[in-house]
Amino acid sequence: MKCPVCKVQLIVVERHKIELDYCISCKGFWFDRGELNLLSETLGLDLIKELQTTQLNEYSEKPRDCPLCDNRMDKIKLGQNTNVVIDKCPQGQGMWFDGGELSRIVNQNREISGLGNKEMINFLGEFLVQG
Repeated sequence: MKCPVCKVQLIVVERHKIELDYCISCKGFWFDRGELNLLSETLGLDLIKELQTTQLNEYSEKPRDCPLCDNRMDKIKLGQNTNVVIDKCPQGQGMWFDGGELSRIVNQNREISGLGNKEMINFLGEFLVQG
């Protein structure tokens, strides 16, 4: 599978029986259907509640195609108080997080719930740290 941003081959990162596809070039993550739910359960963070179902029609970021079905992905805003916008397959195949977006969502959850992102760092290790 190729990265929807820079078109390089994604590598598989496996932690706690959850396989994520990671781009070594742009540091983005692809979550197949259901993997964000598994990550939320594993870490005890409610990442799913942050998903808003409204598609953003006007956004400056370049449109991207789903790496699985090649359909144009929807831009979906995450959270009420953040500017994190992810790409979501309109067929439900999965979601794309650009480098740093996952960390920003975890930090937002930490501010809301009082939890730290220690669990996320332990889970994703060096892949979460953005330079």
